[in-house]
Amino acid sequence: IKKSFLKGDFAKAISQADKLAEKEPIGGEIAKMLRAMVANRVAGYEAALERGDVRKANEGAESLVKGVKGLPEEEQLEALIKKISKDKELKEVLKTQDKLADILATEVKKKKECENCIRRLEKLLKDNSDSFTGGLIETALDDYHKLLKNLRR
Repeated sequence: IKKSFLKGDFAKAISQADKLAEKEPIGGEIAKMLRAMVANRVAGYEAALERGDVRKANEGAESLVKGVKGLPEEEQLEALIKKISKDKELKEVLKTQDKLADILATEVKKKKECENCIRRLEKLLKDNSDSFTGGLIETALDDYHKLLKNLRR
């Protein structure tokens, strides 16, 4: 059970816990806990999409769907992934959030690099100011402005 769980194969872990339940009551408790955990993660990705965090919803659903093959949550996750991939607006938001993640992943050691990141963030913010993504960009801009004060050339 532990090995399957750590690999992210929740369907197999639940199946193994169900088999254990036939011999020991703890197996049923483990299976119940695993099912609740999977359901909570799916609900979390759906909530992320609702609030506008398309990237988190998409990446989370894509990584979890592999581990829930055969479980009821598999359909929910596939529907979530399909919804994101078919919706033009959501795809655009995902593209913007990917750009933001790319900027945030940039290693900044010099003032010029920081200023470049600020320019890129400001450009992204122009079209996304009144959204969840806009809030993320504004937070990143604040962080980069603070960092800029502490950097040398």
